[in-house]
Amino acid sequence: MEEFTFNRLEDACRSLAADLAAVLRDAVQARGRASLVLSGGRSPKVLFPLLARQGVSWDKVHLTLADERWVSPTHADSNEGLVRDYLLAGLAPASQSGPRFTGLKTPAPTPGEGLVECEARLAAVPRPFDAVFLGAGADGHIASLFPGGEGWGDAPGRVAATPGPKHSPGHPPDHPRISLTPRALLDSRAIYLLLSGAEKMRAYRRARRPG
Repeated sequence: MEEFTFNRLEDACRSLAADLAAVLRDAVQARGRASLVLSGGRSPKVLFPLLARQGVSWDKVHLTLADERWVSPTHADSNEGLVRDYLLAGLAPASQSGPRFTGLKTPAPTPGEGLVECEARLAAVPRPFDAVFLGAGADGHIASLFPGGEGWGDAPGRVAATPGPKHSPGHPPDHPRISLTPRALLDSRAIYLLLSGAEKMRAYRRARRPG
């Protein structure tokens, strides 16, 4: 495990974009295809445009998500919408087709009812994943795997339905979510965790503490 510290989010994202692109290029050269798992949040709005400008054979790349809120891809809270607006829309028009994107949201009314279809979709994404990009919350959650949450710790499949974070009085409840399971996320050749801000760093340090 390696840690790198940057003074600005933009610098961290520029370095990460270059690293992810290198992993994808190496995978395409070695196996003829590559797979990349992406996350939502604020940092991807900086990272994804930088990644789009990297020299990658995107037509040989499979993209999917670490987690998703159970909303339409056109909803402001959708991670799929974030990928489409900030990464896919930034790819230079060329003769090659773009990457193959596998979203997690299905037409089912709830994440639990959408698990079977989502599992089938993800079966087409090459594994082990070549790279997984993750963020973390100040409460220590990664993807939509919240500390103390039920149903995901030993989930056997690729995805699990998760309720989202507990809401505070006076705030509306968050959307229900679907998330790749720990088993799926760890089935990866490389995992990158991008943290920005003192609160998230404190949560990270607490998680790294023995015991």
